[in-house]
Amino acid sequence: IIGYEAQYAIQHIYKNTMRAIGDETSSPSTSGIQLPNTANPSTERLDIRINANDPVTSSNYSTVTIYSYYKSGNTLIFDNGVTQESLIPKVTVTAVNFTKTTNALTGYITAYYSDPAKALTFYFSCYPRQASFN
Repeated sequence: IIGYEAQYAIQHIYKNTMRAIGDETSSPSTSGIQLPNTANPSTERLDIRINANDPVTSSNYSTVTIYSYYKSGNTLIFDNGVTQESLIPKVTVTAVNFTKTTNALTGYITAYYSDPAKALTFYFSCYPRQASFN
């Protein structure tokens, strides 16, 4: 059950990271993925900029929705700006980490089902779509 719960959350993060759009060559506020805790390059919170305009043009490029992932208590929360939901409701989340190196997002989720001594850690890595790559 730990594997299914963590896998679902990681796929959810990956899907939205791939939808993120930003420009790593411009100011930090236009990056597709942001870690709000700038004092610490690794954090328990991730913000993803999703541009819902189709097509994306220079006039609507900065119109975005922010999706957030963060650890709250013993779960991982997804916040789409309107509602919040626990992505891992059936297991206890003990650690969440998001790290951004250049344009790569890496991280891990550590969780257990009934015995804390049997916690498992799942690692992931993904890349957002960057305007400077198009």
